[in-house]
Amino acid sequence: MDLRNKKETKKPVSQERNSPSADQERISNKNSKKTVSSVDSRCKKESKKPVNQAPSELPQNFKNLISDMSGSKITLLIEKTLYSSDLNPQQNRLSMPSQQVKDKDFLLFTELESLEEKKGIKVKLIQPSLKITELTLIKWFMHKGPESEKVSISYILRSNWVQVAKANNLEKDDVVQV
Repeated sequence: MDLRNKKETKKPVSQERNSPSADQERISNKNSKKTVSSVDSRCKKESKKPVNQAPSELPQNFKNLISDMSGSKITLLIEKTLYSSDLNPQQNRLSMPSQQVKDKDFLLFTELESLEEKKGIKVKLIQPSLKITELTLIKWFMHKGPESEKVSISYILRSNWVQVAKANNLEKDDVVQV
């Protein structure tokens, strides 16, 4: 997939789940893996308004690679405008607020358990070049105020995120799909 002018198109990033037989195998494996595909760095968002455009179809070469990896159930989790914190090399992470996640059931029970226990899940990200990069998915619980019971939850992709962002020329206000 080629990278086009950022002002003209979208940047899909897709998440997929492994096949049912692979899911059964992962239940017994605490270090389960999930495949995240596609950081397609293509569009610059002009304003902070939500994108009303329908999500773009995942290109066939991505679908083929996901299939070759025994993946299935391709799901759009979030369409997110990047903030400077998402691109800060010291932070090295992409934050996905849980309120903005479209498919709340994208994790298997065992994966959800691992995240609740503050363990990370290894995921694979397929870049526009079809290069596969391993990242870690974690879940952050952020308490609002010193004694507040109100908690904000975000899913975080970290570890090699800054390399992915640089390789795909991602910038503040770009829109990505996961």
